[in-house]
Amino acid sequence: MYPALRDGDLCITYRLEPYTNSEVIAFRTGGAVRFARIAAGQNDTVEITQDEILLINGYQPAEEIFFPTVNPSEESYQFTVPDGEWYLLNDCRTDLSDSRTYGSMPEESFCGKLIFLIRRRGF
Repeated sequence: MYPALRDGDLCITYRLEPYTNSEVIAFRTGGAVRFARIAAGQNDTVEITQDEILLINGYQPAEEIFFPTVNPSEESYQFTVPDGEWYLLNDCRTDLSDSRTYGSMPEESFCGKLIFLIRRRGF
């Protein structure tokens, strides 16, 4: 999740509020806890073009930090998020440890959304 999160940061999450797009969340997969940003919700269509452009329901989302989105396949990538699931992407889009690898995530795998961050190194 660089540059939003860095190695050694202390992250505090909260799981009692509903989730929305663009929030950073902690999720559990393969026995590890990871962080990612919610890119799309249920029934949204995610497309990654060959030019490494991210489109959600046909539109390029407005993002604070822009990184080219690496396409996990040779052709255009398109995915429709199933009911009750979320599509997660890292801010550093060359790191494929997000929904491009693991698929969409059910809300039950979420540990909570990031509400507070303490930067412990790299000031």
